[in-house]
Amino acid sequence: MDQTGLLNRFHTLFFEHLETHTAREFLRQLGLGLEKHPRALPGVENRVFGCASGDLGQFVLKFYRPGRWPEAVVREEVLLVQFLSEAGLSVPPPLLLAGCLLNSWHGVTCVAFRAVPAPAGTRADLVPAEISRVGELIGRLHRLIASRRFAHRSPFSPINLTSTSQHLLLGAIPVAFHQRLRRCVCALEASFLGYSRVPRQLIHGDLGCWNLMWANGVPWVIDFDDACIGSVIQELVYFADSVENPDLREDEVWEALLAGYTREIDFDPAWWSFREPIRALRQLSLLQWSVARSTDPRFVHFEPDYGSTTYWEIQLRRLERLVSAVARG
Repeated sequence: MDQTGLLNRFHTLFFEHLETHTAREFLRQLGLGLEKHPRALPGVENRVFGCASGDLGQFVLKFYRPGRWPEAVVREEVLLVQFLSEAGLSVPPPLLLAGCLLNSWHGVTCVAFRAVPAPAGTRADLVPAEISRVGELIGRLHRLIASRRFAHRSPFSPINLTSTSQHLLLGAIPVAFHQRLRRCVCALEASFLGYSRVPRQLIHGDLGCWNLMWANGVPWVIDFDDACIGSVIQELVYFADSVENPDLREDEVWEALLAGYTREIDFDPAWWSFREPIRALRQLSLLQWSVARSTDPRFVHFEPDYGSTTYWEIQLRRLERLVSAVARG
């Protein structure tokens, strides 16, 4: 491994073992005193800590995974969040630390965001009125950022994602699963042949219930890591599929979601045809992500069965069911 590779490995190891005491030390070196010890927040992709200080109040300290996004990409994300907050959307704004929006520590980029007003938490058991409220929020988000572009981040491309995912997965899963994976990828690629006709714009990119914090009945959008040029239907599918209310049918979720969304911006029914392909593509993307994060200590903790034959059988069956739904239309 050359010197650059060793340095990158050091940055990754430092990131993966970030704990509350190291977050506190980072803030101390910036001259920021805390009212109490930071608390680690859940998550694998980044390392996030809840903090409180007399100067900043309650805030979230987010360390970005090194090697995933260059600093220019993170800066675009942070400026987007700042724009949305200033436009009045319920999005926690970034905060200055030592006079900077972005800081770096041992090669790891770090940003502070104001905390969502307490008490706050994520929920998936939403009722129609709440789903409609989220739909209106997403519609306003899309309307505000429809004309914005990212200069340093590639647009979302289903074909590129299927190709990249297949290459990575074939190097990780048992050989016995290779043919099944190839069949799924081939069917998925065919299902996106007309996708280029769907309008593209800047979207959040990962707007499920896991990235909505509810505080006093108000949904707040967090974590714009995956913001990209994508499609509206992609955003809406991610959210609708994340709702977990056993008393609601799927069509009732969509009815409430679109009732709110179309109060802010138009929705073209022609986009429906890509709902099932996007669902299957998300599953393929999650499998790719699991391979990429398989050595992270937090991932190993949450997925102790990763890599076993049973694990891959379950994941491939899930992907095959979703791809079958694409074929049924």
